[in-house]
Amino acid sequence: MKNLFFFLFLFSYLISKAQPKNSSSLIANGDKYYQSASYFVAAFQYQRAAQLDTTNTYVKAQLAECYRNLQDYDNAEPLYFQLATKNTASYPIARFWYASILKDNGEFMSAREQFEQFRSETETNPDFELELYKEKALQEIIDCKHLEEKAKKEICYYSTCICVCSQQRVV
Repeated sequence: MKNLFFFLFLFSYLISKAQPKNSSSLIANGDKYYQSASYFVAAFQYQRAAQLDTTNTYVKAQLAECYRNLQDYDNAEPLYFQLATKNTASYPIARFWYASILKDNGEFMSAREQFEQFRSETETNPDFELELYKEKALQEIIDCKHLEEKAKKEICYYSTCICVCSQQRVV
């Protein structure tokens, strides 16, 4: 029994020594996992790095990307919001992804406004990749308008049904 406790203690000690303690090694590990599309493990590494350095915008951006790729929109949304409002020069694409997440969460009017703001913020930027995102944002604006109208019609339809059903008498 003593040998078992000794080996468990030794094993836990070695594991704790093998864990990276500074944010740069955690970021490097996160980047390695991110490049191999292991977004869950990468997110874990970036989370640990973010706990050590709360001001690192690169870590926030990578963590937001991991969450988006994992379709964990609840965690990605506040990170993209921070990047879109505080770091538009460094991460101009953050507002596009923030708007996309809002749309996926059913907030069509807010998403449309964010897509429009993305297009106006990046209007003078000649980057080819941004040009593609601007065109996609234009399509998303049209889609958000359509979804807003559809949602209004459904609300009207359901409220009409509720009114009609509540007025019917059961005999």
